Amino acid sequence: MAITITSKGYGDVKKSVNYGSSTNFIFIASVVIFSSVMLVWLGLFAVNFSVQNQSNDLSDQRAKLEKEKNAVKPKETKLLDVQKRISQINKIIQTHPNGKYLFDTLAKGTRGDVKFRNARVDFINGTLTMDGEAATYPALSLQLLAFEPSFQNWIRSMQIKNIKRVVDASGSAGAVSFNLFITFDQKILLNKD
Repeated sequence: MAITITSKGYGDVKKSVNYGSSTNFIFIASVVIFSSVMLVWLGLFAVNFSVQNQSNDLSDQRAKLEKEKNAVKPKETKLLDVQKRISQINKIIQTHPNGKYLFDTLAKGTRGDVKFRNARVDFINGTLTMDGEAATYPALSLQLLAFEPSFQNWIRSMQIKNIKRVVDASGSAGAVSFNLFITFDQKILLNKD
């Protein structure tokens, strides 16, 4: 059904407008616009759904990482505590007096023809008393000379007392017995060289 509108009046000019064919155009245009709006809305819905899923996945991953981090934290604390204790023990070992260094140094400087039988050490006062035997008097004097260069940095004083020749049951002269008194610098107890 076509509607024709004609104007009357205004002289000889007749204008007619036909609105019948534009109804199909308006219907088709409104269907296209509605379809476009629906497609855009569905596209936005799909994008929103996808973003929401990704957000949930990231939240799950974050929770998992937080759980792993919290599980590692006690182990990390324990490891740091162990490292701290190891450094404390190393510090104690480095500053703790050790008589081994003193006796290692004495062993390096002792000649083969001299033997020490007993040793008494006072680590607090830095004194060492040893009973020993030398094969001869010259061996004893050479032993004292052997102590001088290698121990000059830590021996404060050295005294020999009770030197005597041991005579065996048959009356023949044997080894020379002696007592050696050494006052030492306590740094030798810390020296590892």
